[in-house]
Amino acid sequence: MVAYADPPVRFSFVWGGRTVQLIVLPIYLKAEAKDTAVVSILGQLLASRGYRAARIAAPKKLLAVRSGLARYGRNNIAYVEGLGSYHRLAVFCSDRPCDGDQWMEPRMLDRCKHCRACQRGCPTGAIAADRFLLHAERCLTEQLPRHLPAAITSAVCLESDS
Repeated sequence: MVAYADPPVRFSFVWGGRTVQLIVLPIYLKAEAKDTAVVSILGQLLASRGYRAARIAAPKKLLAVRSGLARYGRNNIAYVEGLGSYHRLAVFCSDRPCDGDQWMEPRMLDRCKHCRACQRGCPTGAIAADRFLLHAERCLTEQLPRHLPAAITSAVCLESDS
């Protein structure tokens, strides 16, 4: 598994006569091309040593947290040291022997253990005090796709940072 920097993109829309800023998370933009490029680089590195690599479909965030590459925030976003939450995860398999592995319990960032800012700020109550995982069915990312098309049909893109 590899984590690499993937910053957000900011768009400006005119909606209802007002300019609205929208930050699009990196996971929604050019994911296939980015992952293909990373696996190509890994493939070249491994090929120079006589091994192969191929991209696989796997639960990326869970694997990152279970392997120790990332930790959960209270908001269940995976944070990678040095990259924060603006990263992309690529999972691959290889015929290169593995010297050792780790499989650990999911861990929360130390700074999130006693903080409740995300929980207090969550408009739907998806982040509960009594459990580690959030209530995904309450999360706006689960509800937003139903409401987004109507908003976008009346929006005009003015600019993009990418």
